[in-house]
Amino acid sequence: MAWAAAASALALRSLAAWAVILSSALPAASCSARAESLCTAANKKANALAEPSSLAGLGRTLASYLVIEEKLFGDIKALAVAPGEESAVADMLAAQDKVIAKDKELQAAAQARNQASFDRLNDEETALVTAANARFDAYGLRNCGTLSLF
Repeated sequence: MAWAAAASALALRSLAAWAVILSSALPAASCSARAESLCTAANKKANALAEPSSLAGLGRTLASYLVIEEKLFGDIKALAVAPGEESAVADMLAAQDKVIAKDKELQAAAQARNQASFDRLNDEETALVTAANARFDAYGLRNCGTLSLF
């Protein structure tokens, strides 16, 4: 079914974007290690979520995923940014904020069992993830972005 493939793709794209944020927002080795730890923990939690068998089930899974995603994002925002990198990091994080907002819309469409809306929003979310990854790649973080398996 289209929603199952979309759920898998959504999870992979969102986690890839998170991995990029984790490594991009952190200048120091200790911060990078902390981000890696946060990413690993968040990915384990997200991977442990139940595989949905319906669009409504996907809505429930995405609700749980958003809790993980928002916690991770909050934790990343709390980490230090190297002097002079604030603008670039802020742009990347703003791009990711757009992804999260779209993920919330996707969750609502899935929970409402609105397949047409979900499909449209999923396409929009894909474009936002692509844009966010481009910012991270331009910052030199390809191994945590588009080359990542997250």
